[in-house]
Amino acid sequence: MTYISTHNFKKIISKIDLVDTPYDFEYVNHEIHSTVKTLFSKKESKILFATKRLFDNPEEFIKEKFKSMTEEMDDLKFVFRGKKPAYHSICNCKALNADYWNIFMPENIKTQNKVKEFRSWCEQNKYLIEGGDFEAFKFRVKMKFRVDIKTISIENQGYTELLNKSLNQIEIEILDKITALKSFEESSDLNAVVINQYAKCHFLKSKEDDRLINGFENKDVIATWNVYNTTFKVPLYELIQAYYRIKLNPNLDDLVPILDELGFKPCGWCQPLNHN
Repeated sequence: MTYISTHNFKKIISKIDLVDTPYDFEYVNHEIHSTVKTLFSKKESKILFATKRLFDNPEEFIKEKFKSMTEEMDDLKFVFRGKKPAYHSICNCKALNADYWNIFMPENIKTQNKVKEFRSWCEQNKYLIEGGDFEAFKFRVKMKFRVDIKTISIENQGYTELLNKSLNQIEIEILDKITALKSFEESSDLNAVVINQYAKCHFLKSKEDDRLINGFENKDVIATWNVYNTTFKVPLYELIQAYYRIKLNPNLDDLVPILDELGFKPCGWCQPLNHN
């Protein structure tokens, strides 16, 4: 079985060329479709349909709709350059389950055109970080470059437990989530306003004013939308993606040549050295 991280799966999806991609299609079945189609924006629906096509016929779809993941420009945002994404042969691979960590590139380093020198120095002294002495690393950076550094840490999102569920289990979870969403909508007038007017929004921006929305304060609408988005919309979106993945390509094995073409590499920790 082949595994990729949830983060890298999302990166693959982000590389889909959505031009001319249909967005009006049936989600799983008609019963689910009648509700879910009101929740997703045009772009979100296009991505879901593209995901379905990817797993249905990966070789054909990759030629038509994908851009390589290795052709990303360096925006100088981080110190350590991203390595090629990897696919894995075991789900408990330490690389697959590692958290993301990096250092933001100091602005002074960029304005002084010292990015190459700074990166080289950090790579040479990375052993301090790997040895657990980050404070010593920070001190040496301060002494040599006269800058303070800030880090970013993102908890690993896993490879997804949904791969171990049956289609029937996922469909039941989708229906249960839809039932809970209907109860949420009917439980208050505020919830109903949020679902009816803002369900398809990808995000809601808070406004610094006291403007009322259908009689409700802006901050309350934002807070309620956040609950709806994290509790219902995002989980439904991921469940539908998982449904297509399990139905059409449950093990991702047929995607290995596609992953190679996209710029992935076999993991050095868990893939056999003679991988073909």
